[in-house]
Amino acid sequence: MKDTHYKTRRRFITGVGATGAVALAGCTDSNDSGSSGATAGSGSESMADEIVFYNSGSLEFDPGTETNIERFEEETGISVEVNEVPWSNLKTSLTTIWRNEDNKVDAFNGPTWWLADFVSSGWLEPLGLGDDHMSKFPDSLTNLVQFDGQTYMAPEFGKWGSYLYDQQYLEQQGFESPPDTWDEVLEQGEQLASDDKAGFAFTWSDKSVFTFKQFLYQAGGQLFNDSNEPTFVEEGVEVLEFFDQLRERNIIPDGMSSLSTSQSRLVRTSAC
Repeated sequence: MKDTHYKTRRRFITGVGATGAVALAGCTDSNDSGSSGATAGSGSESMADEIVFYNSGSLEFDPGTETNIERFEEETGISVEVNEVPWSNLKTSLTTIWRNEDNKVDAFNGPTWWLADFVSSGWLEPLGLGDDHMSKFPDSLTNLVQFDGQTYMAPEFGKWGSYLYDQQYLEQQGFESPPDTWDEVLEQGEQLASDDKAGFAFTWSDKSVFTFKQFLYQAGGQLFNDSNEPTFVEEGVEVLEFFDQLRERNIIPDGMSSLSTSQSRLVRTSAC
């Protein structure tokens, strides 16, 4: 995070541990006596004893992040103070903290689509992750976390949608396999739909961004270009036109906009 009035007590200066976990190090201003540790670089830089990490939700339900924190602490000797913030409040909390020029956040666990706002506001420092680390990930992912050739977020996990279907029901309807394309979804969906079944469904009410992005990338689009300009309009229209076809052909259930994650799974399991 960049602070215009006083330097943050700790900032990220370098990269990757032997196991592939991101290693975070701190740098202090000479006027900051609250941090101690081994010198890293010039006389004004030192390793932090502790960093403050804002996590989306409780670690009780996030064992992967909890394990990564433990590995980080073992490899660096730096302790991690975890601030557990509900997902619905996380972006607001971070934005409020940074707008007030507070330096109490060293790292956070959040989605890639916040990155453009945070970077353009000057609130984030690039991570020292080189090609040897980022080459482990597909270009579609690295493009989401890099601006001007610098990496601002370290990929730790991905979120993909799962298409659930009932193989027995498909076979009963004469289909050997589930649809592979949008056209096949429309063709099969009309036959699969009935009074008590939907031919296709997806989560929207609590995962609208995730869902839209999945379909957007299927259409060959992306959210932003390298200049942080929105580029999703053309392919985004294709997505919405596909959604409109699903509605007009009565393939998706009524009340689709309010369909939650658990409800969508039930619909897809019973119907697809």
